[in-house]
Amino acid sequence: MKKILELKDISYRYPDGTGALSGVSMEISEGESIAIVGPNGGGKSTLLMILSALVPPSEGEIWIFGEKMDEKLIDNAKKMFPLRKRLGIMFQDPDVQLFSATVFDDVAFGPINYGISGKNLKKMVMGALRYLGIEHLAERHPYELSGGEKRKAALATTIVSDPEVLIMDEPTADLDPESRNEVVDVINRFRETGKTVIVATHDMEMVPEVAGRVIVLNKSIMMDGRIEDVLIDKEVMEKAGLERPYSVRILEILKKMGIPTEDFPFKTEEALKWMEHALSGHKED
Repeated sequence: MKKILELKDISYRYPDGTGALSGVSMEISEGESIAIVGPNGGGKSTLLMILSALVPPSEGEIWIFGEKMDEKLIDNAKKMFPLRKRLGIMFQDPDVQLFSATVFDDVAFGPINYGISGKNLKKMVMGALRYLGIEHLAERHPYELSGGEKRKAALATTIVSDPEVLIMDEPTADLDPESRNEVVDVINRFRETGKTVIVATHDMEMVPEVAGRVIVLNKSIMMDGRIEDVLIDKEVMEKAGLERPYSVRILEILKKMGIPTEDFPFKTEEALKWMEHALSGHKED
């Protein structure tokens, strides 16, 4: 797979000197789906800002689509313009992205800045809203929306320009189950088109639903690997203060029973069905 993002020994300090990241190195390839997990204050949001080329690191190097980023380049809006179209970021607080009089205007903001207008603009905006099932919200004021509606509207502002990389910070936070599942579905539809997805989350049940790779972060990388390797590492999960998904607990029970688990799935619903099938066969034996 083609490498599109690379961090080399990245560190970041806030203006008051507080350290947010230390010695972070990673490579991200085209088409990967990655979940970044870790405790509050572990640097997840800061890492996403660096990956999105919104802030430069204090130390180290970052390469995006083969181009080395630095403070001077990041501050040059004209030079960064082509790259920003390729990266879409959804912030943890949807109000950061919703500031216009209507949802339509918010979603149109990016395309307008890319020079889109008229019928093409309306087609792009309504296409993004329709993709998320919220075209009926086009003329609503963002402050009139529910929490779930706000997140979908913010997501529409992110995907409207069809970015190659979708970066999301806590996309399911504070959502009811139905809205949460709808956001997960959107992420997976985006993944299925071959796009790269990077999600920072505390929703550990969502991790196996949307990602194939997990990075455990607490200012530095504690572990980086496949879902099936990281989630079962009890020591790392406990050190990071993370709850392991229900599927991992199911896996442990099955192993204690001596049931082979080579093809065990880590999505909770699939794990439950797998367990039911495995136990029925075990009972017959």
